[in-house]
Amino acid sequence: MSLKKAYFYLFYKFYKFFENPPNPWGSAWKAGALVGILELIIIYTFFVYYMLFFNRHYLPRASSPESLTSAIIILCVNYFSFTPDKKWKTYAREFDKWPEWKNFKGGIIVLIIVVAIVGNLILSYYLMSLIDWKKYN
Repeated sequence: MSLKKAYFYLFYKFYKFFENPPNPWGSAWKAGALVGILELIIIYTFFVYYMLFFNRHYLPRASSPESLTSAIIILCVNYFSFTPDKKWKTYAREFDKWPEWKNFKGGIIVLIIVVAIVGNLILSYYLMSLIDWKKYN
């Protein structure tokens, strides 16, 4: 599976999750937002690891150029991937045709990826807590 197809599959699984009741409206928007949040978490953990291992005085704030640039790039990629011509719908039709066991296996992989991303964020915070920050202020 190509990276692009895997990216659309991640979006598809979130879309299908949000299509279930009680609130099936805005599922595409919610799925895109969740993909964007996961991408921002990945980038943020890279910043944290850089700070932990290379430069203890560096952690960009939400209004820093690095953070804003990352967020704008992610928003643009997600917007042009999921919104204008709805390319994801052709992939969704293809994923709907997959056998149930293949979709189940894909769902497990998506769950593992999400847990790994959130776990990585928690680990980065834990590593930050081990540092005596009084030395660096």
